[in-house]
Amino acid sequence: MLEDVGISNTLAWDESRGRFYFGDSMARKVHAFPYPEFYDIRSQKPFFEVKEGIGADGSCIDSEGCIWNANWNGARIVRYNPEGEVLQTIELPFQNQQAVCLVVPMAILYSLPPPA
Repeated sequence: MLEDVGISNTLAWDESRGRFYFGDSMARKVHAFPYPEFYDIRSQKPFFEVKEGIGADGSCIDSEGCIWNANWNGARIVRYNPEGEVLQTIELPFQNQQAVCLVVPMAILYSLPPPA
């Protein structure tokens, strides 16, 4: 069990790479934990970190092993490759995204704003 977590988000598993992605929106970081041999790696460099004032919120993984992250207070969704580098940014007309999901096989990306 992890201690000292602000708001837990980005619960995503990539079994092919032996990773469990976990984010703390308050810390603005997402880490790639080893899976299934889990241990706390938060003292190490994060998989990715978002800018001050933005929260790394919900995520999903696509068929290429890339992680898509909804940026709370960021008006965008960001796609990261398996090394944590930004591949794509999709700007959105609303500020707060809380989740993102992919619908396969149609290759449709959905983003969920918070309820009004």
